[in-house]
Amino acid sequence: MSFKKDAIPIMAVIILTTFTYLGSFYVPFMLDDYHVVQVNPNIRDISSIGLGGRSLLMYSFAINYYLGGMNTFGYHLINLVIHIICSILVYYIALSIFSQIRKDKETENRIISTFCALAFALHPLHIGTVVVVSSRSSILMAMFFLLSLLFYTCAEKNKKMLILSFLMFILALLSKEDAITLPFIIILYDLCFNIEKFNLTILLKRSIKFYSIYLAALLTGIIFLRINLTRMTMDIFTPQAFGSTYEHILTGLKSILYYIKLIYLPIGYSTEYYVKIAHSFLELKVLISFFVILALIISGIILYKKHSWATFCTYWFFITLIPTTTFVVMRDLVTDRWVYLPSVGLILLIPCMFLCSELNIKQTKLLPLNKKTALYFGIIVIILFLILSWYRISLYTDEEKLWNDTLEKNPYSFYALNSLGALYMKKGELGNAEEQFVRIIEYFNDTSAEARTNLASIYHKRGQDEIAISHINKALQINAIPRVHAQMHIVLARIYNDQNQTKLREENLQKAKELSPQFYNNLYNQFFNNKFE
Repeated sequence: MSFKKDAIPIMAVIILTTFTYLGSFYVPFMLDDYHVVQVNPNIRDISSIGLGGRSLLMYSFAINYYLGGMNTFGYHLINLVIHIICSILVYYIALSIFSQIRKDKETENRIISTFCALAFALHPLHIGTVVVVSSRSSILMAMFFLLSLLFYTCAEKNKKMLILSFLMFILALLSKEDAITLPFIIILYDLCFNIEKFNLTILLKRSIKFYSIYLAALLTGIIFLRINLTRMTMDIFTPQAFGSTYEHILTGLKSILYYIKLIYLPIGYSTEYYVKIAHSFLELKVLISFFVILALIISGIILYKKHSWATFCTYWFFITLIPTTTFVVMRDLVTDRWVYLPSVGLILLIPCMFLCSELNIKQTKLLPLNKKTALYFGIIVIILFLILSWYRISLYTDEEKLWNDTLEKNPYSFYALNSLGALYMKKGELGNAEEQFVRIIEYFNDTSAEARTNLASIYHKRGQDEIAISHINKALQINAIPRVHAQMHIVLARIYNDQNQTKLREENLQKAKELSPQFYNNLYNQFFNNKFE
């Protein structure tokens, strides 16, 4: 690494990314921010976080809360800084790859790597991940993941770097469980760049010398740091629930192709995407997805000998996507934050192919563009990404506009309907709010306890307490996490409080405290004092 030579690329990434994301500082808390930040008691008492699970993520939120309370500016600033660091790390990883396979083209390697970093930094697909505060888990994990890999690439020359890589892996695991794919990416890196031919003997030696410490880190995390891998297989209520594991796998195939489209075709972005559940392998979209994925995997094998960088980029995408797609049951099918790290592989792939102009079969160039034309094309892509990102950020600053945009693309978006209903309640537009929650109940077979609870609040504000209480009673019969049931009892307590029924109020407050002692104070403040503390 030459920091003098890298100064211009790094400054370009910092300046353009900061300029693009200036609007993010006006984005309010939304989506999972409610329970991850706004009513989360752990970030208010840093001693309660401990070490384990996603504790590093929680510590970062606790620092934000200590410095600025519920002021969103600090939360967005940290997210932006992490995203910029990730983009710079993409630059160095790209530079590391090209420095090995094109040692005599130092300046050109830096130009290619700069383009890759900017494409990642400004890609409109990443807007939701960076501007939604609670999505920090994905970008924080990605930062330590990329740092760990980068340190590993330097370990051949400096063994101390291996220790740093190991530590970064631990920090990645403490940010988000998806980091478990790192050892496989490291093995892939070795196969593509450190081992000339696929050699099991060499691979076994490196397993003992290098890979074993990452396995030890993973086991340590699971046993001692309480890194809960079952979080990746939670079967929570979702507007896109699966009928069977088989249908989930088929739908996952479609989801993978959907991600590829979102990376390479910058249109149709949303806070939540609708992917129709697949019931048969013979469905046209499932078949197309299967053969596209198979073609990419086979291409990686074919290109391995002469163009290992293409194999590395392609397989990076599939390996890092495994924790959230196809083989595990997640509550959503397609969401921006799950492809934040996997996108690195495909973002590196195409720019490299264009700018290298060296990919050929039997002396025939697959990409006939000359380097100058390819460079101009790359600049146009960066400008396009910047404009699209500006527009997407502007949507996030206007919640009503954002949720209506989401519903245009996905009428069955639970998040959009619920968030839009909550927004209308805040604005006092009870009729519009009621409409959203009723749609949730109709679309999702009355499986949302939150929708019923919100309807109860609406009817209470209208003075129709009997209807409000009936909604709460129905909500209590729906399976939900303790915090949501505690919220129901607090809403019920608020109704009885306004009716001067002290005994019933206290009984429900006590039930809420028993169900969710950690969240109780914040829920009480929200529903009795109309504020978050």
